[in-house]
Amino acid sequence: TSNLRAALNGCYAQLASPTLFGRSLPLIGDLASDNVFISTRNSGKYLAFDQNLITTNNAEYKGIWFDAYTAILRANNVIDASLPPDQEVRQLKGEAYALRALMYFTLVKTFARPFTNDPLMPGVPIVLTYNPTATPPRNSIREVYDQVTADLDSAASMIVADNGSARFSQTAVLAIASKVSLYRADYEKAFTLAEKIIEQGQYTLLSRADFISYWASPKPHTSGEKQETLFEISSDESSNAGSDELAYMYQQTAYGDLLAGESLVKLYSQTDIRG
Repeated sequence: TSNLRAALNGCYAQLASPTLFGRSLPLIGDLASDNVFISTRNSGKYLAFDQNLITTNNAEYKGIWFDAYTAILRANNVIDASLPPDQEVRQLKGEAYALRALMYFTLVKTFARPFTNDPLMPGVPIVLTYNPTATPPRNSIREVYDQVTADLDSAASMIVADNGSARFSQTAVLAIASKVSLYRADYEKAFTLAEKIIEQGQYTLLSRADFISYWASPKPHTSGEKQETLFEISSDESSNAGSDELAYMYQQTAYGDLLAGESLVKLYSQTDIRG
């Protein structure tokens, strides 16, 4: 069981890669919107996204693909481990199912057309077992979403413990399932799942007095500290990507490549603490 726990920790660590949630995924989303732009004083990173000049040789997208499938491989190894299915093993495997679902959901949003456009169009390859010589074809968008849903269902039935915001809880699984349903245009299911989380009343919104200190803390939140964050990728003082972290792209004392757009700044009033 200790080896399985260590293997699962490796799955979580992969999510913090600079090519995944550690930098590229949130940063590309910001650049695609009107929220931020690249400063004339920049380090040459992500210029293709600022200029909307994406090619098939794009290094950032290659990194997303490679590291996402690395995370999936690690999750598959946990799921396929031959151990007696006691409660702890089921918990660990349940979290691995959630991780795999998150990565396939991320991949299909990144590399395929929207589900509502045409679910029969090519999605991404579904790989559930280790075979280094395989050259799997792309499954349809619908098949990928069905796999994501099946993995989330497995996770929801196996996860019972809440080990803090850096690990998947049953509530976090339901939240992702709600978002997946939203992207599938199954609005009734998305609403029902979201409402269920709200009605459980486990999490509270931050007060104004707690807002700054809460978001300034690099530490993941403990299981008893249920404020706003259902799930987050851990990147703290001892485990981080250093100068490849997302924050370095924004901090003007670091790379400082990214600046907030004026239209974004104007959305916040002078008394809005989020500003």
